[in-house]
Amino acid sequence: MEIPSLTTHPYGFPSFLPWILFTAIAFLAACGGTAPFQNLPEKVVKQPQSEVLDPIKFVNGSLCDNGDQVLKSLDSNTLTSTSWGVGREVVVSLPVGSKQSEFHLFLDNRDKLVGIISITRDGLELGPYPEIRRWLTQTKKTGFIVESNVDTSAEGIQHASYHLERGEKYLHSVVALSRTATPILYIDSRVLPGFAGILAANSKRFLQRIEGVGASTLVEEQEDFLALQQFAGAEIDRVGLCDDPSPDRAVEGYRNALKIGFQNTLYEAESYHRTGLAYRDQEKFSQAIAAMQKSLKVRPAIAEVHHHMGTVYERMSDAKRAIESYLTAVRLRPNYLVARFHLATAYVEVDPKRSIREFETYLALAENRKREQNRLQKAKEHLIRLKQN
Repeated sequence: MEIPSLTTHPYGFPSFLPWILFTAIAFLAACGGTAPFQNLPEKVVKQPQSEVLDPIKFVNGSLCDNGDQVLKSLDSNTLTSTSWGVGREVVVSLPVGSKQSEFHLFLDNRDKLVGIISITRDGLELGPYPEIRRWLTQTKKTGFIVESNVDTSAEGIQHASYHLERGEKYLHSVVALSRTATPILYIDSRVLPGFAGILAANSKRFLQRIEGVGASTLVEEQEDFLALQQFAGAEIDRVGLCDDPSPDRAVEGYRNALKIGFQNTLYEAESYHRTGLAYRDQEKFSQAIAAMQKSLKVRPAIAEVHHHMGTVYERMSDAKRAIESYLTAVRLRPNYLVARFHLATAYVEVDPKRSIREFETYLALAENRKREQNRLQKAKEHLIRLKQN
């Protein structure tokens, strides 16, 4: 299997960046789905119990904290602040184990802390930290290579690994290089999911802060950086990750992002899709449908969008169109369990026999799925009632 190279993407991102984007979008898609966000059964990384177990953790604040509140606990003489699109980036040097690390704090346009990236330029030996080593073995890992700026008598190519895991509220990722038998940790990132694409720990911008990694001229920021930033902020507002959900602010953010424009049609389609979800949450159903139809014009074969259109039609009491949308969703993705459940439910009043068949199909696919336990129970109850009539 070919190992992705750091230099394969014109904007300085390794070629597996789409996987990061889909992870973040899947995380937030769940928030906009049919189940409440707080009830999502996420796989949560066991949090270390002491600084010895997690020396990289930023202890002066948490994601979603107000920027001024975080910064007042730090020595202002050690801070460097620069603009970051519509927000700001603050860099501070803090001890990490026996080393010093650069902590890059990213604050959005409302001065909320949305990302914390720690870079230990000469690396942190993980021998004394078994919990971190164990975490690395348990998380999703992608290998890639970085080019060194040292001469050919030394290591010209470094093999690196990128580890990513989602927690209840944020994405935690690590970049480690294998220069010895034990991995050496260089970058630790904790980022709100909407910002994962523009704050990827394995981007060239951060990798080139590592001592000995090639320092070729950085390509200027992506032309659509401001659009990506607006999209990320809108996601946080829509699901209420930091405050209460704010559909109005979310719609405004998506609109601003679309006005600026994206290079990647994935984001364009998702901006329309998520605008539709925000309108749905406000019970502005006709506007929700219009936005989702625009999403499908950009990317027609997306099962989630058809499914969410079905949920809107159902709330409009339009069973026929709801069923059509659910059918399209399950044709595109036959094992799309929540869409199958909603399809079966939509048939209850209009075609009980078809509803029985769809519930039985759902049960066959969903049995033993922990995340489906609530719907499984409801499906069984529906079947009992339908078969009694």
